[in-house]
Amino acid sequence: MATHIIQFPASRENQRRLENRKRIACQMSTRWLQFRPFSYDVPAGVFLHLDIMTQTEQNAKPRRLCDVLISRDELLEAIQRIEPFKTNTES
Repeated sequence: MATHIIQFPASRENQRRLENRKRIACQMSTRWLQFRPFSYDVPAGVFLHLDIMTQTEQNAKPRRLCDVLISRDELLEAIQRIEPFKTNTES
């Protein structure tokens, strides 16, 4: 029986490729959030334009799956509400 081992994080080559301040890499796949180099500052707030990216093969060209336009304030509020997941349930 073959053993399938998934290494986290991705290979060093993928890490170097994704090490960029405008990108946040997924820890389980070859997908990442890519921030556009600008934001929209309008009376309703500041909005960030993000691309959801993937690279299916090691030497393949990165491909955009979709893009989203999100409120910067709502993103920061959502991050603040996230409780860390604790794997150790000892009392």
